[in-house]
Amino acid sequence: MVDNLNKARFHTLGCKLNQSESNQIGNILSAAGIAERMQKDEENPDIVFINSCAVTGKAAAKSRHAINRLVKENPEAIVIVTGCMAQLDPEGTGSIPGVDYVLGIDERFSTDWWQGKPEQPIVRVSSDPFRIRADLEKQSLNRARPLLKIQDGCDHFCSYCIIPLLRGTCRSLPAEDVLVCAKRLVDIGAEEIVLTGVRIGAWGKDLKGGESFKRLLGDLTAIGGLRRIRLGSVEPWEIDEELIRIVIDNPGICNHLHVPIQHTSREVLRAMGRPRLERTLELLVDAKKSNPLLGFGIDVILGFPGETEADFDKLVSDISNLPITYLHAFGYSERPGTKAAKLKFRRSPTEIKRRVTSVTNIGQEKRVIFSKQQIGRICHAIPDHIQPNQEYTKAITGNYLRLKLKSSGLTAGKCLRVRIDHDSGDDLIGIPDNNLF
Repeated sequence: MVDNLNKARFHTLGCKLNQSESNQIGNILSAAGIAERMQKDEENPDIVFINSCAVTGKAAAKSRHAINRLVKENPEAIVIVTGCMAQLDPEGTGSIPGVDYVLGIDERFSTDWWQGKPEQPIVRVSSDPFRIRADLEKQSLNRARPLLKIQDGCDHFCSYCIIPLLRGTCRSLPAEDVLVCAKRLVDIGAEEIVLTGVRIGAWGKDLKGGESFKRLLGDLTAIGGLRRIRLGSVEPWEIDEELIRIVIDNPGICNHLHVPIQHTSREVLRAMGRPRLERTLELLVDAKKSNPLLGFGIDVILGFPGETEADFDKLVSDISNLPITYLHAFGYSERPGTKAAKLKFRRSPTEIKRRVTSVTNIGQEKRVIFSKQQIGRICHAIPDHIQPNQEYTKAITGNYLRLKLKSSGLTAGKCLRVRIDHDSGDDLIGIPDNNLF
C-alpha cells in the first residue's frame, strides 16, 4: 500500500457487470493517486465507494440500506455512491445523510470530480452517459477469477426492464481493447476470465468489419497462459448451434451456459416483449444430451402482470423437464418508466413469493441431483480467496460446480486437478491432485 494514498473500501451491489466496473474504478483511482483498494482484512477506510444497483425495487432498497449502514459504520470516511441508483435518482441519492459524492454511470470513470471531503454533497450525473471504455489502467487481481467487461447496454427493451434507460443501447468494446485487457490480466496471473456485459451475445453487432462474439471467443482462447474463458449470461435468441458447439468442444471455454429464459408461457413472453423459446430450449436440451457434464443455468421471473395459474403451471412443468443444473428465480418488481408498469392483473406479494419459493425448490433439487452425479469425477477447479487459518477454501469447476477444498497448499486463482470426493450434505468436497492443470 502506498502511504500517501487514501485507503478505499468498495461495496458492490448487483450484477457481475457492476463488479467488473468496481475493479475498473479502483484501477482509475489508483492511477490518479487518489486511493488504493483496501485488502479484505483492513479496517478504517478513508473512502467508501458504493456501486449501487436499481434493476428492481428490491435491489434499490438494498442499495439504500447498504449506504445507510456504511455511512454509520464509517462516520469519518468520504462516501461516494455511483451505479444505477445514482443514475436513476441522483438527487434522492445525494439527500441520504452522510453521502458526499453521487456519480453517474459515466462520471465514475473519471477523476475530475475529486475535491476531497466536500462541505456539501457533490452530484455529477450526465443525462447522456452512454459510452464504453477499456480498463487500460494498471490492472490488479482483486478476485481469483477476474471479470472482463466487453459490452454494455441493451436495445431489446423488454417491457419490465429499466436497463436500457440506465445503460443505453448495445455498445461493444473493440476487439483490440478486449484482447489487450485480457492479456494484461493473464500477465498478472489470471487463469480464468469471466466475460461480462448486459448482453455479451450481442458483442460486435455495433462494430464495423464483421466482428462477432464467436470470433472474439476464438481470439481470446488463443491467448497463451489463459486456461479458460467463462461466459456470463447469454440471451436465448443469441444462442445457436455454432455457439453451443464452441462451448462444448473448445477446452478453452468453460463447459457452462447461463440463459435468462424468464418464462416459457407464450402469453407471458409476449407481454414481456420477448420472443418464443421453443427452438432455443430444443438446442439446449440437445446440448445437454451431447455433453451431460454441461453446466446449464437459467433465470426466471415469477408473478409478471397477467401471469395466470395455467402460465405458472406450464413454467413449473417445463422447468421440471429441462436438464438444468441450477436456476435463479425472481419475483416481478415494478420499475417506473417501463411498459409493464402500466399493466394490470397484478399478483399479490404473498402469491409471488409462493411461486418464487416453489420454483426455487425445483432448482435446488436439480442442483443436488447434478452435484451427486459428479462424485468421483476428475475435473479442474479454481480456488477462490484463501483466508489465513481457514480449513476449507471454495472453488469453482468449469461447469460451475461449487466445491470446498482443504486450504493447505492451495493458491487462489490457480487452476488444479481435483477429484470430487463426496457430498458433505451442505457442500461437495474435492481432493486436490498433486499435479497441476
